Amino acid sequence: MKCIERERQALLNFKKKSKISQSISVGFGGRIPHQPGNLSKLEYLDLKINSLDGAIPSQLGKLTSLRYLDLSHNYRIHGEIPYQLGYLSQLRYPALQKISLSGVIPFQVGNLPILHTLRLDGNFDLKINSAKWLSSLSSLTTLVQESLSTNN
Repeated sequence: MKCIERERQALLNFKKKSKISQSISVGFGGRIPHQPGNLSKLEYLDLKINSLDGAIPSQLGKLTSLRYLDLSHNYRIHGEIPYQLGYLSQLRYPALQKISLSGVIPFQVGNLPILHTLRLDGNFDLKINSAKWLSSLSSLTTLVQESLSTNN
């Protein structure tokens, strides 16, 4: 597979500038850097079961080819789901369980036309304004949302 020069540079910058450190015992640690947002052809981002912390970067919304996003079991990730994730029209499998999300799920999440699986279990302070956003998810076959509450 031929590498696009701009994306090769983005990967090199991600590697060089990121504050993610690697440890044998716990995997990656630190904040999720925003540089992966420059990788427009990235389809699969699996960062599950690490020691990542901080907020989910809004720049991940630029990964327009992303089909699979797994940030699960990073217990120190916190904050709101960035509304920019609603721009990921190719996203089928976001795994956001067992991280500390809070706030209201942005309406844009309902704009994901081919979303197949949505796992939001274990997000203790996550709310939805209305369950109507689910009606636009015609490809959704799996929804795990044991901890959601409604703001009706």
